[in-house]
Amino acid sequence: MAVQINQAMIIGAGIGGLCTAIGLRQMGIEAAVYEQAVTFGEVGAGLTLWANAIKGLRRLGIAEEALGGARVCRSAALDWKGRVLSALPLDELEEELGAPTLAVHRADVHRALLAMLPEGVIHTNKSCTGFVQDAAGVTARFADGSAAHGDLLVGADGIHSTVRRAMVPAEGPPRWNGNVLWRATSRAKPFLSG
Repeated sequence: MAVQINQAMIIGAGIGGLCTAIGLRQMGIEAAVYEQAVTFGEVGAGLTLWANAIKGLRRLGIAEEALGGARVCRSAALDWKGRVLSALPLDELEEELGAPTLAVHRADVHRALLAMLPEGVIHTNKSCTGFVQDAAGVTARFADGSAAHGDLLVGADGIHSTVRRAMVPAEGPPRWNGNVLWRATSRAKPFLSG
């Protein structure tokens, strides 16, 4: 039996939640986004958007120019002595895959996605505490005592997801995979003109 989805609730207004809301709305499904933050600030740092991400953003109506950033022509993994372990000629992949790889700031991607959604779709200061599903759909409950009802609930609320914890409690908390990534920014004098 097919289920008719008219109203979706998305918990989390990060990149995944906003992309989901845009895509669902383009399919004719009303989508509301509930975010625990009160306001949106400049969260995160650099992202590398590979060809598949660029193609997905294009399908949502977001052009690469709206994201800012720079094309990445080559990517390499080095060992601690600077020796090349592997390298990817991304300029060649761009030709093959039909989309570039871009280095962008997360906040620029977030702003471009926010601009695609009409006013009233995103509800801030809504920290989800759990949900209840029944024959009539699903009801999300929030820390401020309010609730929202819909046909579909999407958990896009990050690594410590309340939705995930309630939906699959046997999975337990996220587990560290043993990998660490270090990134840093530094001040520099402009060196490009124009």
